[in-house]
Amino acid sequence: MRFETVLSCLALCMLAACASPASEAPVGAAAGKPPSASAPHSGRQARGISWRLEDLDQTGIIDRSRITLLLGDDGRASGMAGCNRYTAAYTLDGTTLAVDPRIASTRMACVSEAMMYQEQRYFELLPLMDTAGVDATGALILTGKGGASMKFYPDEDAAQAP
Repeated sequence: MRFETVLSCLALCMLAACASPASEAPVGAAAGKPPSASAPHSGRQARGISWRLEDLDQTGIIDRSRITLLLGDDGRASGMAGCNRYTAAYTLDGTTLAVDPRIASTRMACVSEAMMYQEQRYFELLPLMDTAGVDATGALILTGKGGASMKFYPDEDAAQAP
């Protein structure tokens, strides 16, 4: 039990370190605006923007649930997974994405089993994503092994968060 307490404290410390404001978006990738048609699949445009999940492996998401992803310039992916905050190391080289499967998260209970399942599914799929790109509509598309996919849009609520 003591090990779990230490691990939980470590995860919270890591999350606090990642709570710094988002860095400026790369040139041509202003939040909420589609990228230019000349670079519709550039992974670089994904960094520094808070993204909100709209589709989890072609199944949609639970209404009013909130799953976010921020690919920080420091090599840390972080956000909200529905019930818990999380962080993981990642690399993005062009459109090639690698997310470390050792995801640290808080351990809050979800309000329903459906929310818990959705969060677990997100944590299972995130490390499987191996391609990232922003399409012509401004959506961040992650695809991975076995045809798994995630679709995000810029999180307009992030600019209003304290």
